[in-house]
Amino acid sequence: MTYIGKKTANLLFIIIVLVTAGFMLSSLETARQQQIQLSKQKLLQEAIAHFDNMVVTRSWSAIYGGVYVKQNAELVPNPYLKDNFILDAQGNTLIKINPAWMTRQISELSNQRSRYFYKITSLKPLNPNNAADAFETEALRYFENHRDEKYYYHLSSDNKAFDFMGALKIEPACLQCHENQGYRLGDVRGGIRVSIPTDLFQQEMHALQLQTRKSQFFVLLSAVIVLSIFYYFLRIIYRYQKNIEQTNKSLEARVLERTQGLEKMYQHEKYVKDLLSTLSDVNELLLTAISVESVLQNSVEQLANHPYYHCIWVGLIDNDRLDIAHKADKNNAMLEQNSYHLSCEVANQQVSAAAQAIAHNRTIIERYKPVQQEQDSETPLHWFIAIPLQYPEAQVFGVFAIYSERTEGFEAEEVNILERLAMDLGLILHSHQQKAILEKMETNRISNYEETILAFVNIIEQRDTYTAGHTIRVAEYCKKIALALGIDAETTKKLEQAAILHDIGKVATPDAVLLKPGQLTAIEYELIKQHAYAGYNMLSKIDMYKDLAEIIRYHHARYDGKGYPETHHPDEVPFLSYIMAVADAFDAMTTNRIYKPRQTVAEALAEIKRYSGTQFHPKVAKIAIEVLDNIEIIQTSQAPSNELEQKRFSYFFCDSLTELYNESYLQIALTNTEHKHIVLVLCLLNDFSQYNKKHGWNEGNKLLIQLAKELKAQFPQATVFRYHGDDFVLLFEQPIVWDKTYFKQMPLLRGNSIDVQVKQFEMEAGHHGMPF
Repeated sequence: MTYIGKKTANLLFIIIVLVTAGFMLSSLETARQQQIQLSKQKLLQEAIAHFDNMVVTRSWSAIYGGVYVKQNAELVPNPYLKDNFILDAQGNTLIKINPAWMTRQISELSNQRSRYFYKITSLKPLNPNNAADAFETEALRYFENHRDEKYYYHLSSDNKAFDFMGALKIEPACLQCHENQGYRLGDVRGGIRVSIPTDLFQQEMHALQLQTRKSQFFVLLSAVIVLSIFYYFLRIIYRYQKNIEQTNKSLEARVLERTQGLEKMYQHEKYVKDLLSTLSDVNELLLTAISVESVLQNSVEQLANHPYYHCIWVGLIDNDRLDIAHKADKNNAMLEQNSYHLSCEVANQQVSAAAQAIAHNRTIIERYKPVQQEQDSETPLHWFIAIPLQYPEAQVFGVFAIYSERTEGFEAEEVNILERLAMDLGLILHSHQQKAILEKMETNRISNYEETILAFVNIIEQRDTYTAGHTIRVAEYCKKIALALGIDAETTKKLEQAAILHDIGKVATPDAVLLKPGQLTAIEYELIKQHAYAGYNMLSKIDMYKDLAEIIRYHHARYDGKGYPETHHPDEVPFLSYIMAVADAFDAMTTNRIYKPRQTVAEALAEIKRYSGTQFHPKVAKIAIEVLDNIEIIQTSQAPSNELEQKRFSYFFCDSLTELYNESYLQIALTNTEHKHIVLVLCLLNDFSQYNKKHGWNEGNKLLIQLAKELKAQFPQATVFRYHGDDFVLLFEQPIVWDKTYFKQMPLLRGNSIDVQVKQFEMEAGHHGMPF
């Protein structure tokens, strides 16, 4: 404890003792004053008791209107009273004593025989002997000003006199004598004075004074004793404390020496611990990184948080160059280039050390020699370390470099830790590179699958040109319905993919069935129904298409279970299949077929509404009617538009002899609402049977073939049909004026007996049936 400390402690203790003594003395004085007040209250209560006795005595006299006593030499009638005497039967004079006179006489008697003094008085006394003195006048004036007060008293300063006055108020009995003085009920008429002897009170005060002084003396003596004891022990404590302080100084010197050693050990351990913490964060980031770039960025930037690591960079080998893959530089003053040549004569010191680490596959640690522009830096660098990065098979592929501001350089444990980090970094980079290769292979595999599947779809549409664009339209309709139903984007995308592939099973359908432009037979229909299961069977064997396969399998299922495949409950069918079923049916109804013209959008939606709850799912049908109402359908013709379609038509609708369209296709063309042919020309070859008989069937066939060629060449804008074996029909989309001399001038028909009769019919678009 210092001198100031000792002085402060002494002062503090003295103040505490003095405050405690003062408090005790104050408490004693308070108790003395309380005792004085109690003694005064005893005097007051005694005076009140005497006053009350006098008042009771007066009240008794007043109840009876006063008392009568025999007259004697000292007692004469009161001249202030009416009827102040009476004579008894014996002729004795009885003098009337009223309450006031009785009070006065009792007071005088008490004053003579005891030390208690009584007096009845008033400010307006009838008897001058009752006049008030100074104290009594003061008390009576007090009662007049304080009508609610009943008592007034005074104790002399020397405690030798205690005077008391009790108020007397006018009562009904008082008015008999004092009404003529102007008093009323409740007014203060006067008072009774009581003076109490104070001998006993004075003795109590004297005893209280002696007791108080003794207590005060005891308190002061105790304070002095306590202070003395405190001072004695304080000197002993100070002596011991001085010895302790000297011992402490010796111990402090030894502890300081030991602490400095521990601090050095602690700083070393803290440095390594902080490094381990930083590397732990780096390893955690390495495990969560998703790419080679993020591995490099996360590891380098996290290491840059280390307080002594000024700059960290990672370089990757690219042939004979070292490319700086990522760098974290606090002053942005290191490695101005992004790529360096790996040669022994590299001018840049740190890159040269890195090149040595790569060449010798070992860690290089060097003292850093800053260039001129780096010497003025606020954070000078002292050491540089370069650690090679290598794959598990020991192939070096890069370098990991760190600049340190620490004067002591890199600790041995630090180097080991950084080398382990470089090894982990190499493993992680190798893992991500391998992962990238695998992902690329998987992407290629998936791409090959998709290209193969889409190639199948393209093959189908190439085989069946009349359904070209069908899958794309169905996918579009599916998307619109699914989004309106609130289906999420991912599921909607899956439905679109299924829609594009929904007819892939048709690759297994024979051309004779798939490409047939007319109505299918029952057997052909059974064959075409197999395409849903065939598509399911193809796609379910490919992992990425398993979900789509289930949707495709049921895209021709009905809500009532009567479609294909047949079902027993609506829940057996995936909900997405119900969407595809509506979209597929809508496109089929609004697309032209050779054997059936397309319906309008309104007609198709009416069909969907009609079969809601039987063929179609009610919920899907309701939404489809709403979202497909504004769809614009591109009008197409089902006539062959290229050589492939021409060959296809020739298989089903061409006459084998003349290679013209046959009568079956004529019937379809006339009933198709999309055809715009408005003029039909019927050419009847009369007497052709006679020509056959005369020239033979072969010549007749040659004539028909030549005539067909002539008609096609002469009227390229028309569609030419062979009709009923020997006749021809031409359909024109524009009005024409037929030359009636055309056949007569034809060289082919000159000189033979054939007469060609021509009939022309004007027809409206969409005319049903033959006009003849």
